[in-house]
Amino acid sequence: MKDKALQNTDPNWYHIEEVAPGIHVIEEPGYVQNYLVNGDERSLLIDTGTGLQNIREVVRPLARPQLDVVNTHWHFDHIGGNALFERVGIAAVEAALIERDIENDELVRVLGPGFETRDFALPKGVRLADYRIPGSKAAFTIADGDRFDLGGRVLEAIATPGHTRGSLSFLDDLSRCLLTGDFAYQDTYFLHFEESDVDRFLASLDRVLARRAAFDRLLPAHGPYPLPGSFLYDVRKAFRKIAGGAPPDVVDHSWGTPSHRYHFETFDVLVKPPGTEGVRIFA
Repeated sequence: MKDKALQNTDPNWYHIEEVAPGIHVIEEPGYVQNYLVNGDERSLLIDTGTGLQNIREVVRPLARPQLDVVNTHWHFDHIGGNALFERVGIAAVEAALIERDIENDELVRVLGPGFETRDFALPKGVRLADYRIPGSKAAFTIADGDRFDLGGRVLEAIATPGHTRGSLSFLDDLSRCLLTGDFAYQDTYFLHFEESDVDRFLASLDRVLARRAAFDRLLPAHGPYPLPGSFLYDVRKAFRKIAGGAPPDVVDHSWGTPSHRYHFETFDVLVKPPGTEGVRIFA
């Protein structure tokens, strides 16, 4: 495996706590939340974060000997540590996207100007100029309805496209938590990318809300956690307003091409203007 020698130079980089019985959040504050789900026999790590530190080192003492990784989608802040693990799964439509190396210039561009001045910018001992993410190979692909039996608990994959074509959420039958990746959270929703689609996102919301009785809480990849399951109704209301043609609150140029930004009570939404291609993250 590539970059196995990567060390954790900053002991305060990860915040780890048990947020539900058998579920640990592996948080990179200011960036992303990854989740380790333990059953009696196996463990599932949902996403591998930014790759700025070695997530494998902090996960292994908490996990069962048999550990698989599943990616909610292919974006850099969810796959950064993939190459540290033997078995990684992702939606088939995105499997090829995790194979290429993501080079430093691409990461610097997507992180945006002023990144190095932020208080949470980098772990101690890490230089932005050295940051890159090695490609990884999917050992298996994940389809809607696939079930992961960990022993005493089962996680079901639910296709939730819209943010990306292959976005996935995972429903845990034991805790009644829905682990949502970038499908639902209280922060900015990025649907201004080339592959993003508001109508598909709304269809995903309808499908998940049709199963509202199966989950009580949401464990998102960004922002506050956990969230009540009822929060999804707020998200659907907001996206219905956008899909209905409401004018944006702001035309946002921060990604180098105009995007429409909408403000809601606990989150914002960025979408591509009608008739435009949207933002390409990586060439």
